[in-house]
Amino acid sequence: MDLQALQMCKASMGMVVTIHSVITKRTFSAVIFAVYADDLLEIATGIFTRQGSSTNEGIIVTYLREILKVLVIGFRRYPTLAAIHIDTPFSLICASLYTCRYIFLQHKINILSLNNRRVFMIFLYFNIFLDAFLGLLAAFIRLIKSTIGGIVYMCRLDYSPLGRKLETSDSGFSAYCGFIHVECAHRHPVLLCFISHLLRDHLYKQSFKHWSKARRKWALAIFLVNNPKLVNRRKQFLNRSTKNEVKITLIERKNGNKTDITSLSTVSHRSSIGLQLALDDLSVREQF
Repeated sequence: MDLQALQMCKASMGMVVTIHSVITKRTFSAVIFAVYADDLLEIATGIFTRQGSSTNEGIIVTYLREILKVLVIGFRRYPTLAAIHIDTPFSLICASLYTCRYIFLQHKINILSLNNRRVFMIFLYFNIFLDAFLGLLAAFIRLIKSTIGGIVYMCRLDYSPLGRKLETSDSGFSAYCGFIHVECAHRHPVLLCFISHLLRDHLYKQSFKHWSKARRKWALAIFLVNNPKLVNRRKQFLNRSTKNEVKITLIERKNGNKTDITSLSTVSHRSSIGLQLALDDLSVREQF
């Protein structure tokens, strides 16, 4: 029985064991207890062996302040102590964060870079089992989240929970896209405007019959305003048409009076001059 107790406590024959928590499963707790006990004893001995206090504080106040100091120091040292005996996932995560923060990162410059790369590679090699466990746990959590998200977004046809590459296999999302294409094909604003314009010209064609001549004149005026270089050609055409009309009238009259011919030529010349002035005014207004 004594040998079994010694094997369980990992102690020698001449060592008196008073703490039951030195078993292998309780090694981490034993280390924490030993560190705190050692610090508390050191503080106690320092207080009782001190000659005097400069701040005139009592022993209890000083003792409590030093205990708080030890607690703060202990919490700061917790990741290092967790790395001594790793028996829980929480201790392993704390040790990993501590080593990555204070051992594998450089603090000399503001650039994020690695330090102790060989030790870092060895750490990653032996940390593969924890990474595999965390990856399996993350995959399980991801499946749960995707299931919950699919149930929540099931009523929405405009969103496919399968993702961008697999959204065509979702029948609801495909039906929604089909309705959108049909609505765009039959209710497109440009298409509706064009069709209404065609129908208006076809249905109300007789009402514009009396205004066809005026519309042509307005179209000609707008065309000449937008293209002032063609005004001279338009003037020449009008001059030629008036000359042809004069020749026809001369042939019909044959032996008419010269005064009538001169008056007719002056009238045609005045009309051409008036038209030219009007067109010049339009071109000037367009420029300014």
